[in-house]
Amino acid sequence: MKSQARLIRLIIVWLPMAAVTAVVVAEIVALPFLPARVVIHWSVAGEPDGWGPAWGTIGVTAAIGYGSTALFAAVGLFDLRSVNDRPRPRFVAATTWFVVGSCVLVLGATFIGQIGKPEAPAGTAMLVAIATGASFASLASTLLPSSRRDRSDPEGDDLRQWSATTAAGRYGLQGAITAGLVAALAIAAHALAMLEQPAWIVAATLLIVHAAAAPAALVVQVRIDARGVLVRSPIGIPRVSIPLTDIADADLIEVDPAVEIGKTGWNARSVGPQAGVAIRAGEGIRIRRADGSRFVVATDDAAAGLVVLRAQLAAERTAHVSTGPTERTRP
Repeated sequence: MKSQARLIRLIIVWLPMAAVTAVVVAEIVALPFLPARVVIHWSVAGEPDGWGPAWGTIGVTAAIGYGSTALFAAVGLFDLRSVNDRPRPRFVAATTWFVVGSCVLVLGATFIGQIGKPEAPAGTAMLVAIATGASFASLASTLLPSSRRDRSDPEGDDLRQWSATTAAGRYGLQGAITAGLVAALAIAAHALAMLEQPAWIVAATLLIVHAAAAPAALVVQVRIDARGVLVRSPIGIPRVSIPLTDIADADLIEVDPAVEIGKTGWNARSVGPQAGVAIRAGEGIRIRRADGSRFVVATDDAAAGLVVLRAQLAAERTAHVSTGPTERTRP
């Protein structure tokens, strides 16, 4: 719980503050190269229609960035209402990063972009800002764990289904690489847009696609019920479905992704030692299929999932024996 609280503070407070500080510092560095008065407002069409002192933009950037981050953090972390009535950390993180990615970055980009090009239009920069804000919001909500408990209780009487959501180590290399690529693509898209290079479209498209695909690399959802085992990402693809009738047995193992499936991530084609999904090392379930092949999935609470899977296998085989192959019933 303490590590989860630290992660929430990191993503909702400290990283947005660091991003705002980076933009403010960049504006201060650019200040000597700008005229005393710069464009501070653009029309809906992206044409300049308001001017003001250059230092004023720096103040506005700091006020919006630090102010909105502090406000959302106060609402999300220090709300006096009950836990169930508070805004979800994922929502707070997404809102904070949308403001940082859209408003703060577009202020910095349009400010710095006026070096040598006063009164440049900002229509393209606004489009990139919307893409950046949406991408940052999506990634921030992905990096935070869900507050919803979605695992069944294998100790109870109901062994009909089990599900769990497993995330890669959000402090680890995968999360850092994903966030770094999104940030790099956002900076590239803004820079190309301010330079009026058509390549900004490519950078912005890659930014959106990479942010949308991030859940597939960082989160895996596993469900076990009377139909079998379903392993999928939160966005629905990739996914692997193994019918219960195709499962011979299963056991609990400690998963080392490099050893078990040849890499960290998805390997559903048996290119490595065996097929499987492992976005992190640790406990998991190894399934032996009827054709002799094996499938490994690294998942939280794997022991509970194995209990449910074996109960379903036993029920399916009992039904098969008692009713025959054409009249099986499910629990």
